Amino acid sequence: MMVVRNALWALAGMVVLIQPAAAEIRIAMGNVMVMNEGQTAPGEVARFENALRSAIAAAVEKAQSSGRCDVKAVDVSQEAIRGRQTEEMLQNKGYSQKNGLSQSKVVVSDAVNGAAGFDNDGGLDYVLDVTNLVTGKTVAWLEGNVKNSNLIETADKIAADLVDQMCKKKVYHYTVSAHDLVIDHMICDLTKPFTLSPKGKMSGQRYTFTPSGETGGAFTLGGSAGGVPWSGGGSYTQTVSETSGTLTMNGTWKVLAPVGGFSRNASIPGRLEAVTSTQCAGD
Repeated sequence: MMVVRNALWALAGMVVLIQPAAAEIRIAMGNVMVMNEGQTAPGEVARFENALRSAIAAAVEKAQSSGRCDVKAVDVSQEAIRGRQTEEMLQNKGYSQKNGLSQSKVVVSDAVNGAAGFDNDGGLDYVLDVTNLVTGKTVAWLEGNVKNSNLIETADKIAADLVDQMCKKKVYHYTVSAHDLVIDHMICDLTKPFTLSPKGKMSGQRYTFTPSGETGGAFTLGGSAGGVPWSGGGSYTQTVSETSGTLTMNGTWKVLAPVGGFSRNASIPGRLEAVTSTQCAGD
């Protein structure tokens, strides 16, 4: 089974030109490899892969139209991948402008890959791996059997299971913009301690939050930014609904510079948005 896992991860790595999204689920069907070569007809595996591709698109459309999940199916065929690789090669050699076709790049957050082989009973044994391309973590791992007589029905059940698992993973997207302090981060669980790092000029800082209840808790600040060490901390308050909320830091920011130190008390508000994402799988 480890060999299969390594092979599936190699398949996920083939999608090297696809950039994952940060706060939404965009599913792409990759490849189903042929196991037990010599016994397995490649055409049967291809039929299973095509049925699964169609079933995932239908399951995603159903979940999206119901309003319960922000999810999209992205068709990433091997032709599309080869076309993207050819495009990059032409750009690197100077034959194509880099501001051309690349503007229409495909964005994927989760890739479905698998393997299937003849089961000695007129069907296929299969394993499927769904990997989040941001974290490299496995979101779902399914094993089973499919018979030619019920290929479509089995593919529909597999797709519904995969989409349901991914749509249940709801997290909060936290954003702050206060002068040079810019935070754009996913919080996997507001009830457990979490650490956030800002972007840009303050990227060396580390904010550690320790909840003490549903309405907030304490935070500490450490790290360095602008070549000088920072420290501080205080409390934070939060209000959260199923779709949005706020998280406000109230405390002291201290910096120790060669010319002397200074501190400032401040209240810095931030916005919480509930999003569907698989980035926290396994956390």
